[in-house]
Amino acid sequence: RVYRLALMFIAAYGIPMVLGAWLVQYLVQEGNIQAGIAGVLSFVLFGTSAAMRLYGASLAARGTAHILVAGTMGLAAVGMFLLVIENSLVLALPAVLALGAGFAIPYAVMLVEGQKLFPAEPAEPLALLTLIALAIPIPAIPLVGLALDSGDGELALGAMGVFLVVATLANLRRTGRPVADGVGDMGRQPD
Repeated sequence: RVYRLALMFIAAYGIPMVLGAWLVQYLVQEGNIQAGIAGVLSFVLFGTSAAMRLYGASLAARGTAHILVAGTMGLAAVGMFLLVIENSLVLALPAVLALGAGFAIPYAVMLVEGQKLFPAEPAEPLALLTLIALAIPIPAIPLVGLALDSGDGELALGAMGVFLVVATLANLRRTGRPVADGVGDMGRQPD
């Protein structure tokens, strides 16, 4: 359960950081989109993500089925594949909207599921899962930059899209059952 949820944290935190570092260059270089327009699209991506976090929280609060809320992460994969298929302005706008929604709608469910792993100390799993998710961009950002420099930007975005599909499928069922009973047991109980 912890590993599956870690995939979701990486998808919601790490992939947007990597994409945020290179989206404008990718759209300019691979899609021949003007830098100003690419910058607006990047703003739309993160603006959509911010707005959709509230929507995802309201879905979860209304009791929407977990599979539907967590499954919306698949929208991010669709958006990523749209950018790979054709990164023109025509598909870039729906792609960034899908990316923003897919990164954000499952956000509240992801946090709640993380807290449920260790109910006696809910901050421990969130700290660990966030650390894992934020460590991924450290090597990934330069690797995507190298891919862009060598003309393999589509390959890099495609790989991130595949990761998003895996993270989505892995989290269609709930993960948030307690792993351990006590505080500080985080590493002692098998998953």
